[in-house]
Amino acid sequence: MGHHEVLAAVANGSHVMLCGHSNTERGYLPVLKASLEAELAKDLPDSRIDVVVSKRDMDPLEIV
Repeated sequence: MGHHEVLAAVANGSHVMLCGHSNTERGYLPVLKASLEAELAKDLPDSRIDVVVSKRDMDPLEIV
């Protein structure tokens, strides 16, 4: 949502919560990792594929 869209929504009595695209997806990554590992193990039982979730990745935007 852009700034003016937020203002319009608030003016119409709505509440707005902006979570940010990047941060809202990070919490799901461990779930996705487990799902990928399970599917890969099922489809490729003789292969060893490591699924890794970065510990250093972070939101590229900083609130100052």
